[in-house]
Amino acid sequence: MNTPRLRYPERITGALWGLIIAAVAGLALAALSGLAIDLEVFAIGALVVLGGWLLISALLAAVKR
Repeated sequence: MNTPRLRYPERITGALWGLIIAAVAGLALAALSGLAIDLEVFAIGALVVLGGWLLISALLAAVKR
């Protein structure tokens, strides 16, 4: 059962999916607890954070080569 170690971009992608799932879960928890949430501001913030994360991970993957 020797599985090869995941490469750097694959680990970053896994972390990104984890961040997306955690954000959606946090939003659902806040909405269900009765907190008023502006979805437009949340969506814009999420796009900025995820876009920045993707840009940084792409640059790091290019530097590793």
